[in-house]
Amino acid sequence: MIYAIADLHLSIGTENKKMDIFGEVWRNHTRKIEENWRKVVTDNDTVVIAGDICWATGMENSRADLEFIHRLPGQKIILKGNHDYWWNTVTKLGNFARDCGFDTLKFLHNDAIAVEDKIICGTRGWMLEENPQNADNHKIFEREKIRLELSLEKATQLVGAGSARPQDHAKAPEIIAFMHYPPVTRHSENADFLDIMRSFGVRRCFYGHLHGKSHKAAIIGDVNGVNLQLVASDYVGFVPRLV
Repeated sequence: MIYAIADLHLSIGTENKKMDIFGEVWRNHTRKIEENWRKVVTDNDTVVIAGDICWATGMENSRADLEFIHRLPGQKIILKGNHDYWWNTVTKLGNFARDCGFDTLKFLHNDAIAVEDKIICGTRGWMLEENPQNADNHKIFEREKIRLELSLEKATQLVGAGSARPQDHAKAPEIIAFMHYPPVTRHSENADFLDIMRSFGVRRCFYGHLHGKSHKAAIIGDVNGVNLQLVASDYVGFVPRLV
């Protein structure tokens, strides 16, 4: 089975960061995550964690938080979120995880990973409405579009059809997109990320980032042929959601 969740916002290695300042639902959220995870996920499953893993500000400082995730059941595929300041190159992250013995962790960046009869791909994403006139913001948005395309291109290679689109092959594995930021919200008409997904035949996308009152901005369900699902931890009750 494959599950998805985002925004763990762990602070095991950062004692001063308390998430309950963002609402009572976040009180003891690390304990909630562990208890709920162990109820639904087995060692034979895979969990995709779509960004905002922890509050650490360096790779070494993320060790305690990554160890917590490693010790939970199942294999984990981790994407970068906007608060993941500990993130490094995939090579360095892989070496760090290996040296720490965290063999249940994989990091997804400009790539795709085959799991069961699915192919997992995606990127962090970005939202233009945060500051649409900012040139640096626009560059990040455009770069994230390229990263999504790179990930999807790798996914088509895993399908075994080269640049052919998966919808041309009835028995091809399903390509599922994951993002940290939502690809679109009720406050944004920019559908560039969705257009890229549709061009590669993606029909499902899971995302996070939106919390509390921001849940109202989330679009859940079909948008131009792509089914969107919010899996931010506070939205799913800190329970990994079945993909």
